[in-house]
Amino acid sequence: MIELERGREAASILYEAARVGRKTVGLSPLVVGALGDSASGFYLAGYLKEATRLQNQVVRDTKTVYGIQHEQFANAINNYALYLSETGDPKEALQYALQAGEIYASLEGMTPAQADNSNLIGYVAMDCSNYEKAMAAFLKAVKLKSAARGPNDPSVAVALGNAAQAALRLGQTEQATRLINQSIAIIDNTIGRDDPRAAQHLVQLATVRREEGRKKEAAVLIQQACNALEKNSEKITQNTPRLPSTWL
Repeated sequence: MIELERGREAASILYEAARVGRKTVGLSPLVVGALGDSASGFYLAGYLKEATRLQNQVVRDTKTVYGIQHEQFANAINNYALYLSETGDPKEALQYALQAGEIYASLEGMTPAQADNSNLIGYVAMDCSNYEKAMAAFLKAVKLKSAARGPNDPSVAVALGNAAQAALRLGQTEQATRLINQSIAIIDNTIGRDDPRAAQHLVQLATVRREEGRKKEAAVLIQQACNALEKNSEKITQNTPRLPSTWL
C-alpha cells in the first residue's frame, strides 16, 4: 500500500508540473510528456480511472502538438486504449487500439511498437468476444516480434500462447495444440519452466490439455505454475505478461 501511495504521489507531482507548465508557457511537447508520464504513473500505481481520464487529455493535447500521423499520437491513443480496456467499454478501446496500429504501420521503424499494439488488439478483442480478430492480431504479433527479436524470444512465446487461447475459443483445438507447443518449446529453450514468467505459459498449456481431455496433465501443469510463482515470487516484475482471468 505504501508503494502504491508513493506511486500516486509521484504521478500527482508530474500532473502539477504539467499543469503549471501549460499555464506559464503554453502547450508544448514537454507539457504533454509530463501529463502522459503522470497518467502512466497513476496506471502503474493502480489508479485506473485517474489514468484513463488524464490519458484522454493526453490524446487531445498530443493531437494538437504533433498531429495525427505521428509516433507520439499513436503512443497516446495506444495507451488510452490500454487504460480504457480496464475501465470502460472494450469495444471503444478496440477502436483506439486499431487506430494506433494503422498509424504505426504507416511509419518506419515501428516494428516493436506494432508488435505490442497487435498483442493489445488481441487482448481487447478477446474481451469483446471477437475471437477471430484476436487470433489474427496475436498471429501478427508473433510475426512482428519474431522479426524484431528473433523467433526464439520469450515475447514470441507470449504471442503464440495468446493465439492458442483464441484458437480454443474458436473451437480449433488442433491449432491451439500446435501453437501452445511452439510456445512451450521456446520457454523450455530460453527461460525454463521454473522462471515465474513461465507460469502463464504453463497455465495456457493446461487449458489446452484440459480441452484435449488430458485433465491429469492439466492439473500437474497448474501445480508447476504455482510452484514457479511461489519459489520465485520476488523475481516477478511488472513485465510479466498480462493473462486475463476470463481465459482460465
